[in-house]
Amino acid sequence: MDKLERHKTAERVAAALLGVPALLELALILHHPVPARAIGPTGTADPLGGLAAVIDANRTVHGVLIVLMLGQLTGLLLLARRLGLRRALVVAGAVLCAVAAVLLLLATTQDGFVTYELISRCRASVGGCGDGTRAGLAMILASVQAFTKLGLIAQSFGFAVFAASLLRSGGQLRRAGFSGTVAALAPLGLLAS
Repeated sequence: MDKLERHKTAERVAAALLGVPALLELALILHHPVPARAIGPTGTADPLGGLAAVIDANRTVHGVLIVLMLGQLTGLLLLARRLGLRRALVVAGAVLCAVAAVLLLLATTQDGFVTYELISRCRASVGGCGDGTRAGLAMILASVQAFTKLGLIAQSFGFAVFAASLLRSGGQLRRAGFSGTVAALAPLGLLAS
């Protein structure tokens, strides 16, 4: 295998690490377990009861999401290397995407695994979940929302910066840079609300 062939193979691997996880992440998020509204023994809403019903599926989905995000981050870093790490926009895109990955990994870990541990302890306890556990779980779920939103914002900016780094190119790369920048920034309107 000569140098050009190895280079093309590396580009295909990077493209696969970007595209395949993105599609699979979308499919998983569309099928993310949603807890049903549960009623507790006192006749009031019991959010923990709904979570307990989907907790095993939730853990599996989040475990797979973590693996996919790590693969996608690898693809993004390979893309950054290919675009040229000597360029400020490329480095900025890589940094934003790495920060996004950390924030999304925190959210995914908390949502898929920390909540699992808390609810498992509640299930094992004769008295169920106490007020402290319920308050802790509410705080975790709020932080999952915050980390997810901030991570998706950082990811949108990272993708936009990567795409903007192509704007100085000519022809198809310039068009790809323009459309990529617009497409990457579009979700920000949804995330701002």
